[in-house]
Amino acid sequence: MGKQRLRQRFPAMDLNCDYFENNYYHDGYLLKEVTVGSMVKPCTDEDKPTLDELQRFRKRPKGPNDEDAPDENEGSKMAASLLDELTKLQESTGLGKVSSSSHGLLIGDTIEVIEGDLVGMRGKLMSMDGTTVKVKPNDTSLDLGGAGEIEFLASQVRKYIAVGAHVKVTDGRYANETGTAVA
Repeated sequence: MGKQRLRQRFPAMDLNCDYFENNYYHDGYLLKEVTVGSMVKPCTDEDKPTLDELQRFRKRPKGPNDEDAPDENEGSKMAASLLDELTKLQESTGLGKVSSSSHGLLIGDTIEVIEGDLVGMRGKLMSMDGTTVKVKPNDTSLDLGGAGEIEFLASQVRKYIAVGAHVKVTDGRYANETGTAVA
């Protein structure tokens, strides 16, 4: 015999809901009464919130339809002050930005030449020194005169990502999104 769904009023609100297996559902969402203590994670000096948790409490600008929206709460004020402090630290140490001279390149990356006589050449990044990079070409048929590595300006190369490679966006609108390179 199948389980039955009943239509009942949710006790905490004046709302008719579906009652199934001792739970109330409204428009497909589970409604549940919980205590605030079971929801809020206490933050202490030893257990600071993560950056992801802080960003969830960012103050959102009020829109024209948000007249009844609550003002800033204590959590969003604390999150804003900690995010401001983190931003200042990143600016002072330079950790928050990728250096413009390296263009986000790391030693061992596969790169592609985009300027100069060897446009289209791919190789492995062997070393970086300020504005210059040394690349070991993937094509062994190139005559390098026994050097083995070619030096380029960092602005003349870019990271090469093969079609089908699994990638993760690290900055911008789609930060933390993952996917497959298609072109």
